[in-house]
Amino acid sequence: LNLIPISRLSPYVGQKWKIRGKVISRSGIKHWGKEDGRLFTITILDEEGNEIRCTFFNEAVDKFFEVVSEGSSVEVGAGRLKTANKMYSRVKCDYEINLGGDAHVKKIPRLDIGGPRYEFKPLTGLESTEPNTLIDVIGIVKGSTDLREFTSRNGQDLVKRELTVADDSGCQVQVTIWGDKARQNPSAWENHPIVAFRGVKVSNWGGRSLGTNPSTTMDIEPDMEDAKKIRRWWDFQGHKETLKCLTLNSDGTNPGG
Repeated sequence: LNLIPISRLSPYVGQKWKIRGKVISRSGIKHWGKEDGRLFTITILDEEGNEIRCTFFNEAVDKFFEVVSEGSSVEVGAGRLKTANKMYSRVKCDYEINLGGDAHVKKIPRLDIGGPRYEFKPLTGLESTEPNTLIDVIGIVKGSTDLREFTSRNGQDLVKRELTVADDSGCQVQVTIWGDKARQNPSAWENHPIVAFRGVKVSNWGGRSLGTNPSTTMDIEPDMEDAKKIRRWWDFQGHKETLKCLTLNSDGTNPGG
């Protein structure tokens, strides 16, 4: 297999290619169809700063889920390229990779690759943002709920946690995190950490709220200037401000600051 950058992937490069990069997000395992179909997705960032989404199916789930853990460096090949569905992802690549049990996937020595690129939107702009839009936000966690496990109407076991996130635009919003992101040790949300989200979905439930999806990247206490700026705001004035609540309680009342 020939190693090529993500930017060169297209239907015209044939089948004998492989890419390498850092796994910047990994979904949980999802079940689909009546034949016990399973899948999970990852996003890979390469050394040129380009990203691609990869989906592993059935046998590939068993073989590779633990290999492609978030933050690991990997090599991936022998997959099938398809046109990307950008409705569910902030990844800008025109293609996605589908991988089966015969795929070439292996962990490699750590590559010197940073995190994903963010285009942060201040929370004050959410009220004018169309529902179902995928956006990037960064803020401080004011509070969190306990983990909630439940079964969906179609029989799928789900787990979620709700965070109250605020930023220096003077607003706060409810962010629902799902799956492995929700299962983070509860201590991760103590002491008001800064959290950056890439590709959270805007909802008009209860005013405005946000939710993660399988392609969302979540970074707790990221090492970036935006995080330092919000920390300074919170420490000097934000913790005592009365913030505008963009998400209402289920009875339509404002939950307060």
